[in-house]
Amino acid sequence: MCGIAGYELVSSRTEKAEDVLLALRALAHRGPDDEGLSYMNRETGECHSFRTNCSVPGIEQHPLFEASGPFNHTTCFGHRRFQIIDPTKNGHQPFWTNNKEVCVAFHGEIYNFVELRSELEELGVVFKTSSDTEVLAYSYLEWGESCFERLNGFWALCLHDTRRRRTLIARDRIGEAPLYFVQSDRGTFWSSEINGIFSLLGRDSFTVNPRSVSDFLRHRQRDFRSETFYREINTFPPGSHGWIRPDGSMDVTRFWSPPLDRLKPGDIPVHEAASTIRDILDDSVRIRLRADVNVAIQVSGGLDSSVLLALSAVQGRQVDAYTLSFPEPYNESEYAIKAAEHYPDQVSIHIIDPPADEFFEHGNDFINHMAEPFHSPNLVTTNAIWSEMSRAGFRATLHGSGGDEIFAGYTREYFIPYLRDLLKCGDLSKFSSNFLRFSERNAGPLGVDLAFRAGIVMGGVGAYESIFERVGSRDDPAAPEMSSPEFHNVLSGSAEDRLLKTLSDWKMNYQLRSDNQNSMLVPMELRLPFLDHRLIDFVFTLPFEYLIRDGWKKWILRVAMEDLLPPEIIWRRRKMGFPFPIESWLALHRERIIGLLADVQCPFIDIVKLSNRYEALRRRNSNYLWCLISTALWWKNHQQAL
Repeated sequence: MCGIAGYELVSSRTEKAEDVLLALRALAHRGPDDEGLSYMNRETGECHSFRTNCSVPGIEQHPLFEASGPFNHTTCFGHRRFQIIDPTKNGHQPFWTNNKEVCVAFHGEIYNFVELRSELEELGVVFKTSSDTEVLAYSYLEWGESCFERLNGFWALCLHDTRRRRTLIARDRIGEAPLYFVQSDRGTFWSSEINGIFSLLGRDSFTVNPRSVSDFLRHRQRDFRSETFYREINTFPPGSHGWIRPDGSMDVTRFWSPPLDRLKPGDIPVHEAASTIRDILDDSVRIRLRADVNVAIQVSGGLDSSVLLALSAVQGRQVDAYTLSFPEPYNESEYAIKAAEHYPDQVSIHIIDPPADEFFEHGNDFINHMAEPFHSPNLVTTNAIWSEMSRAGFRATLHGSGGDEIFAGYTREYFIPYLRDLLKCGDLSKFSSNFLRFSERNAGPLGVDLAFRAGIVMGGVGAYESIFERVGSRDDPAAPEMSSPEFHNVLSGSAEDRLLKTLSDWKMNYQLRSDNQNSMLVPMELRLPFLDHRLIDFVFTLPFEYLIRDGWKKWILRVAMEDLLPPEIIWRRRKMGFPFPIESWLALHRERIIGLLADVQCPFIDIVKLSNRYEALRRRNSNYLWCLISTALWWKNHQQAL
């Protein structure tokens, strides 16, 4: 995965080496194996690379700490490496092509680098390493910016073309690889994490974005569009590349978006759709198991991660699967065990009991690391499973993220809006089939649940848009709402609109960045087969009724994988997916949490009200209570401490 930091200045100047070195040291957890720096001057064409005291031995570059200092330059690339492919000094970055035409520093993986390498070799390219970085650099030399359309993987990169004397920034299609940037009158600055930006420009250079705070408190969402909790810091848009102009502005081009038009049921038979999904996912797993290090699989007991386990096993792999075991009734490890037992000769299952006091032992460091509030203390707990993998010698793991967002797997987000869509278009037959057969709940005595569902669908009882129920304005600890108006547009949109928004600039943006930052603290590289662009491009053309059918969400995925796993997994009615007992956890640690908040002076939260209403909030909406706590602790560590 690795980490990058750098800048492109408007005017050339001699910067201290420590400017980027501080950022790289803030990213050291992302790349414990190697460090490198390159400096370029777009005005003169001069360029130099340096090794540091954290560089891998044998790098033939001038030692930075023995140099008199970086020369007069406009551009600097810094890189921290986590070795996954070609774990030798040959994979050192920033990487230069043979004739110094291109310098590239990136974090991520190019999973189809083997196929691209063969194609480039046929065109006459001679490779000197076994790294995907070299393939990426020569792909750009051969195909220019259109090379990104050929890459299958995830990446955030900076690339300097010495022929054009210009710098390019790019990010993968979905935004698996994070990239933060700041544009100022001095130039453009970027980093894999916000703390890298802080190190480059100083933490006191940034002001809090009140709208982002409100979005988080009201909707449990972060990173809406490209915003962060800091006004001046944004994320580079996914599926895009941008050339930095000499005046500091940026020419950004979108090179990928999900398809917008779906087929009709008569256009593609179910068996053909299911077969294609199976083939794409099988190959997606195959290329994501490519590595020069050991790769594990994280299994929650849900459908998506179980499918990845099964596809790995049928390819003849020896699989090490890891799962978490929470106290009842939150424990799903039995389903992970069932999936593993279906392939007894190939799968070894490892069950991890999360440490009881993990948050209070490491929470402060974790809050500082994340640099923004986060949606659940479970992030600290989840980190435990990756740490266990790392101790066992693994550096990467397959992960089931994306399955619910591609195949419409959430009830509130997709199933209920789809029922509303069917009503609006007058398709009572499909509406009745899905409404009456809803797989997650039985009708109950006298059809009570049917009445409840009807209330939700019609926007009455328990309207699902109210993710955080207010407790009355006088008793609500949060400041008045300042949410993004776009949130309400998304919440009132169709199921199709929600899928597209989630995949672009809504929920996935936060989910991917959160998981990436969390896992790379170990570090552990997450590989996400469900976010293979080939699968997205295909599934987003399928009729929506293939996603939700006869009351089942993710229906076509279940059909496609039906012969791989036991029926109790494929046709399981409800799943929790690494659930966390948030309500009981908040009850157990009430006094400790209130103690942590005692000296907080956050303008967005009334701490006295929070403490007084703690129990009422916990019982009524424990997730909302946690968001208040997380925001208050973020303020204490990142703002109040300044």
